[in-house]
Amino acid sequence: MQPAFDQTSIRRVLLKAVQSGWFTVEMLDKPSAGFVACTAVDRETFPSGYEGVQFRNLLRDMDAPMEAVQAVPDPKDFDTVLPPADPPTQSEKLPLTLETSDKLPWE
Repeated sequence: MQPAFDQTSIRRVLLKAVQSGWFTVEMLDKPSAGFVACTAVDRETFPSGYEGVQFRNLLRDMDAPMEAVQAVPDPKDFDTVLPPADPPTQSEKLPLTLETSDKLPWE
């Protein structure tokens, strides 16, 4: 079972947002107000302070630059199907509807 959010997919989304101009990498260097509010815990509950998820900018500590991968369909997947040289025609003996016939075809 894979985790719901792996760091590679999160980095890809962040990188796409930075390239789109929604925010800059420098804006990601400091935690959001929501993160700060959620990690501000009571010292009575956590005497040594918050020890859970630590904030970090995932775009700053990338090992190697991510390259965009674009899937190219295989030409064999879209192989053209040509119609047969002599397409079958409907027999003249069969009626177009049951009402135009006195006798049913299966009788």
